[in-house]
Amino acid sequence: MEAFWLCVSFFYGSLLGSFINMLAYRLPRGMSVWRPARSFCDNCGRTLGWLELVPVFGWLFLRGRSRCCGAAVPMRYPLVEFVTGILVAVVVWVLC
Repeated sequence: MEAFWLCVSFFYGSLLGSFINMLAYRLPRGMSVWRPARSFCDNCGRTLGWLELVPVFGWLFLRGRSRCCGAAVPMRYPLVEFVTGILVAVVVWVLC
C-alpha cells in the first residue's frame, strides 16, 4: 500500500481521535456535543483557533501549552489522537 494512503488514513483517524476526546470531555460533564460548536481551552474557556485544533501536531507545535493562558494541555489529548490515527492506518493497511 502506498505511504500516501497510510498518511491520509492516519490523519482521518487522528480526527476521529479528536472527536473521541471531545466526547470524553463533554458527555460526563453533561455538556452538549453541539454547543459550543468549537473546542475551547479547559482552563480559561477561550475558543481554540485552527492551529490549536490540528490533531497531534497542534499539541506539539504549542509544546503542550495553551496559547491563550499558558496552561498545560493534558497528554491524553494527543495520545488518544495518535493511537486512534495509528489504529485506523493499521486497519486500512490490513484490509487493503
